[in-house]
Amino acid sequence: MTITKIVKNILFSLLLIIPILLVLRNVFIVGSPNWGDAPHFVTEELKELLKEPLAWTNRGTNFGGVNLLLWLSPVMLIYGFGSEFLNLSSNQLTAGIFYLPGIVLSVVGAYAFARSVKLSKTASFFASLVYSLNTYFLLLIDGGQVGMVLAYGIFPFSVLVIRKFSLAANTNNFYLALFVVVANSVSDPRVAIVAMLTLAMWLLLEKRFKSLLYLLPLSLALAAVNLYWFLPLIKNISGTTRLSVSNLQLTSILHPLFLFSPHWPANIFGKVQQPLWYFGFLPILIFSGLMVNKNKKYFLFTVLYLLFAFLSKGTTPPFGAWYNFIVNLPFGFAFRDSSKFFIPTLLFAGILIGGTVSRLAEIVKSKYVGFLIAAGVYVYLIILVFPGFTGDLNFILS
Repeated sequence: MTITKIVKNILFSLLLIIPILLVLRNVFIVGSPNWGDAPHFVTEELKELLKEPLAWTNRGTNFGGVNLLLWLSPVMLIYGFGSEFLNLSSNQLTAGIFYLPGIVLSVVGAYAFARSVKLSKTASFFASLVYSLNTYFLLLIDGGQVGMVLAYGIFPFSVLVIRKFSLAANTNNFYLALFVVVANSVSDPRVAIVAMLTLAMWLLLEKRFKSLLYLLPLSLALAAVNLYWFLPLIKNISGTTRLSVSNLQLTSILHPLFLFSPHWPANIFGKVQQPLWYFGFLPILIFSGLMVNKNKKYFLFTVLYLLFAFLSKGTTPPFGAWYNFIVNLPFGFAFRDSSKFFIPTLLFAGILIGGTVSRLAEIVKSKYVGFLIAAGVYVYLIILVFPGFTGDLNFILS
């Protein structure tokens, strides 16, 4: 590797790491990650976590309520182990188990995903930047949705390993895919399902029907591994699970198209913000890839981006009745909050933006002009999450 390449790699790394450290600085201060939905345990509670999960709990339910959060049981054991044998506090464990891995994996995962589909280093850099610094992910962290933060980081790897298994089915690839997707389901099973759905749609668009069949044994194995929480859920769940969140229609079609979380930046549930005008340049960057890149993969990624943007809007028009039908299916209540589909939307949007920037930098005659284009897009993407730099959020990142 030449000195020029080494310097370029260091520069790319710093351009990713520095803004992430500045925006997420509170996460790296060990005393801060216990706001919002983030779990916080006193010492005696941490000791209890080394025991078998209780049938009822006052954590996450009313006193005496049935514990339906059993998919987190393996993580709770890690909490208990870290406290008992490593003498770590609840905040240190929350940061070390959820926040830090989720943040690091979001950066590395998006970059690895982009490189796996043969994008250039420049395109992969922007894919990683978009996926790790956006309004949706920052609000997950700000609100203390720790399971979703970790699941978000694992998601690109889940899609990658499932695709690797489906295209080259063998025992090693099967166990690798199962391990990663199970890790995704432990942090949030809904995101694991979204990962399976993402790959299924991808294979359908590529007309790889034989590869699609390999998802069946993987799905059955995933279901079997998750029986420890799924069977209690089936037995104890009420037939009148509330679907009110899906009917609030908090997300319009503009939000995913503009990569704008409807609660940005206040992060107050029910207080919806329409996309700010300067987010309007994002669709231009996303769809410009179709004009400057002739490779058919960009068309495929654009279709996937649009499909998941459509799902992200939930029951809002147009054609919101279809999503309402989905959430009323057995166990469809798990997706009554359609924002989970923001995850693949952001991943494919980042790839398309990266492809646009990379190709524009290639086709201009001057390297200096190409550099200015890349620098301009970089600054623009940083400005979009400026409230994160100034701490104008309400919880962990305030």
